[in-house]
Amino acid sequence: MENIERFDAMFMTMAQNCPGGINSLLDSFFGFLSRKTDFYTGNADLKTSRDLVIKKFDEYKEIALNRKKEIDLEDEKVEKRRLERIRKKKEEEKKTESGIIEITEDEAKELNKKKIEPVETTVDAAEEEDEEDKGKLKPNSGNGCDLVNYSWIQTLKDVEVTVKLPKMDQKLLKKNLVVKIQKKKLCVKIGDNEALLDGELCKEIKVDESSWLIPKKDILVIEFDKIDQMSWWDKLITTDPVINTKKIQPENSKLSDLDGETRSMVEKMMVDQRRKEQGLPSTDDQNKFDMFEKFKNQHPEMDFSKCKFN
Repeated sequence: MENIERFDAMFMTMAQNCPGGINSLLDSFFGFLSRKTDFYTGNADLKTSRDLVIKKFDEYKEIALNRKKEIDLEDEKVEKRRLERIRKKKEEEKKTESGIIEITEDEAKELNKKKIEPVETTVDAAEEEDEEDKGKLKPNSGNGCDLVNYSWIQTLKDVEVTVKLPKMDQKLLKKNLVVKIQKKKLCVKIGDNEALLDGELCKEIKVDESSWLIPKKDILVIEFDKIDQMSWWDKLITTDPVINTKKIQPENSKLSDLDGETRSMVEKMMVDQRRKEQGLPSTDDQNKFDMFEKFKNQHPEMDFSKCKFN
């Protein structure tokens, strides 16, 4: 069994050129044995040759069954993670619909702080959008994008890609799919057909933390972790349309997955975003204002009437 894979490329070429599938491949192999070797005639007892074939069949049957168990187990784990993510997303949507939104203790403290009255403005929504954000797509419910052949969603930590598979007369097997996941490239195609997804990823990923499965006959799901887990992707493939990452809604339930430093940064971003929507200054500006007020109270002898702050 040493180095049994060295002829895989040759056998794969043979299999792809056999019109009758496995039957044609076996016909070619046993035809070769009968015409070019003494497999059938070299032994006085043909039973020896037959027993050898049965022995090898049973030997590799066990290998194939064990490998299938491992693949099924891994697929089950990936599917559980996918369903758990969907469950959490539905729970978050229900909370949003009911008007209940979870906030952290830090957010609550910030919202309860002394507030500066906002300046009344009458700016249209179109004018509020930055010039550089015009033309960008609004993220889907998973903070990603829905395209013709595939869609993708993301958290700060990972990305999930769902590829639509074409309808086929026979069940699509994993061995017929070509899925290449590289550090900055992703490719999905069926056999020698045109790729369903092929291009350079917008940022690098952890290949070792990637997986894929076929949960339904017409869907392929790919999951992988980001290398940079402190920023949102504005596209999956470099040629994809760009989404507006400023409109991304992070899930509070995912904050616990982040390390302390990243979590603090994300929570601060969320608070600043809410304050901006309310017309309030950012937490940094508020802290500066509070420090200045404290300094004024500590030095009543000083005149601050000419100090102006935007």
